[in-house]
Amino acid sequence: MFRLAAPLLAFASLLLPAASAHADAISVAVAPDPVVGVEFPITATWASASNGSPFVGVTVKPTGAGCAANFYADFKYGTEGGTGEDAIWTEITGPTGTETGGHQVAAPGSYTICAYLQDSERSKTPYALTGPVLFNVRAADAAPVPPPAPDPCPPARVALEQANQAATLAQTYVTRFRTAAKRYERLAKRADGVRRTRLERQAKLAKQRYRKAVQLRAKARTARSQAQALVAASCPA
Repeated sequence: MFRLAAPLLAFASLLLPAASAHADAISVAVAPDPVVGVEFPITATWASASNGSPFVGVTVKPTGAGCAANFYADFKYGTEGGTGEDAIWTEITGPTGTETGGHQVAAPGSYTICAYLQDSERSKTPYALTGPVLFNVRAADAAPVPPPAPDPCPPARVALEQANQAATLAQTYVTRFRTAAKRYERLAKRADGVRRTRLERQAKLAKQRYRKAVQLRAKARTARSQAQALVAASCPA
């Protein structure tokens, strides 16, 4: 829906050298159709640019509370008020990897997974956090239950952040090319001969880029307004 970032970045690449991006990330997956009283696997996959051997922790709890700010705050045996049981707890890792742990619950219903990529088990601020991830556990004699509908708020907030970044980038280039065009025009008026011709050509190019940036800014602002409306509709106040 919000695709302004791609053309803006492509436009920016005309002037700026490409830079490689690194990020910390963790994802989690649960086996399909888990059943009460039967251990089922939960798998975490991570990539860490901040630590070559990070701590990976995954908790499971009945759905209700979301994910705490860090693993130890979410862990029921770590912090008063924590409700999560550990499904994965490992510090024997590399910068990238996959770890699978087994978990078992005693009652059917909806459960929440929270996955943390941290410096250590007691770190206050994780490098990356995934969750809440919801899944259902059915009774042994019950038919499979479809997974709960995903919460629309997190993706709406991500879309708004992307739209804000696109709008900010668009305004940056509008300002940059407008300033460049005026500067080249002033210099051209004081120059003559070949230098004046070259400066006039640069001023013309800057004006073309300015007009294109204005068009992209208008689209970015429209996308930002749409993203703001989506957050208002998807996220409770």
